Amino acid sequence: AAAHLASMTGGYVAAPEWDEEMAKGGGDWTQLQPEEPRGCRIFCCGSCAGCCPPYFLLVPVIGLLGFAVAMLGVSLTVVGIMVAAMLCLCPIMTFFAWSRMWACWPWKWNTDLYTKLLYLTYQYDFYWYEVPDTSSRYFPVEKIRPKRKLAKYNIEYALNLQVPTGDEEEFFTTSMQAGPLAKFVEDQLALLPQTDRFETFEEGENPVEYVMRQFGSVYPTIYQDWSDKRSDRALARFCLHGIGAHRVDSVMEDGAKLFVVRADVLARLPVRPG
Repeated sequence: AAAHLASMTGGYVAAPEWDEEMAKGGGDWTQLQPEEPRGCRIFCCGSCAGCCPPYFLLVPVIGLLGFAVAMLGVSLTVVGIMVAAMLCLCPIMTFFAWSRMWACWPWKWNTDLYTKLLYLTYQYDFYWYEVPDTSSRYFPVEKIRPKRKLAKYNIEYALNLQVPTGDEEEFFTTSMQAGPLAKFVEDQLALLPQTDRFETFEEGENPVEYVMRQFGSVYPTIYQDWSDKRSDRALARFCLHGIGAHRVDSVMEDGAKLFVVRADVLARLPVRPG
């Protein structure tokens, strides 16, 4: 008990003065007893409401002031949440409603948010990105770095295919290079929900016209003419500029070195006579 009392009073307990009453009790001050009769102490006022001011009269006033301050804080918090909701949720819901209208006539583009964001990204690239040329503005010689091994990363959903990162590009200007925020959004796009839809085209609907109606503004310009895919010219272009770019080989026939494209895997496909 003495140790507990000492801890409550800062570690020091004043020893009472020696008197005759203590001498009668054995002369040991540690045998002091509490006052009798015991009184109730609830820290509102003194024993006779005279030695200490009646603090209990101030409790309701202080409680009301605290309640007013708390209500003001709660009100400001609610107002702040509502303002944040208006500034954030309202544009988000507006964008969501606008994206859902893509499925309406005449577009009929019923797709996921993932595809729409990719489409808007390409749309932005076509209209607001600079188109580089071969001038010194986009390909300055002083920016050529020494030969070294480039930092690479694995392409998602590819079979151990690595390509250099965008930071390894030497000639990209600030306006053409994607910033950290754009890279972060691009990396997180794959986490968006994606839904497979297997609706077929309507009877008499042209699939090519449908695709061009959806992607015509971002579709690349076609610079090759494949009007007759079965002609000898088309076959030569396919072998030399298409699959041949990766599978072309050379052989020696009758002392002459010839180029050959080995496409044995295509041997099982049907061909026209002759």
